[in-house]
Amino acid sequence: SAWFGTNELGQDVFSLVLVGSRISLFSGLAVVVIAVVFGTAVGAIAGYFGGWIDTLLMRSADVLLSIPTLVLLILVSSFYHPSPWQLAVLIAVVSWAGISRIVRGQILTLKNQEYVEASRVIGASDKRIIVRHLMPNIIPVLIVWSALAVPSLILTEATLSYLGLGVQAPQPSWGNMLQESKQFVRQSWTFVFFPGFLIFLTALCTYLVGLGLRDALDPRLND
Repeated sequence: SAWFGTNELGQDVFSLVLVGSRISLFSGLAVVVIAVVFGTAVGAIAGYFGGWIDTLLMRSADVLLSIPTLVLLILVSSFYHPSPWQLAVLIAVVSWAGISRIVRGQILTLKNQEYVEASRVIGASDKRIIVRHLMPNIIPVLIVWSALAVPSLILTEATLSYLGLGVQAPQPSWGNMLQESKQFVRQSWTFVFFPGFLIFLTALCTYLVGLGLRDALDPRLND
């Protein structure tokens, strides 16, 4: 039986919601992974080496942060219809700047610590110092940022799909299900309600997880 009812084509809304969850959740998680990897690399290099490298990388991040993310994504997506993987990469490309500045600040604080100076004295390379001594100390920050970023990234994918610029039918996602169902809201309210409710519920749950991780991993909040 169709628990959530059917759409205008007689398709089971419950099945569509389950299939669409894979795309929506994949997009959020894939964007976070790509943005964290790239943004962490940029922030670590800028913070550790400083000088013109820092200036060039951070000014690039500032330019990206000054542009409204959704407007930029709509502009790019309007020229072609990306696949789910391409959409994740596209969103990540405009989402790495925030975490790169956070990582840079952490690296600037840590790079002059005594254990880092001791590593330089014994001949450790810059790569080894960054990877083995600095990066492990900012993992809690990366985890918290990732958990708090997932809700907004899921909403970004859903917004693009709702506008017809993201994942395209017949491949279902929560966003394009809302776009397709808006004209049938009077005939089948479930087709509109459940995708929207699951977007809200997923964003809320991941945000609460992020707040919990922040409280658990940030020692300053326990003072």
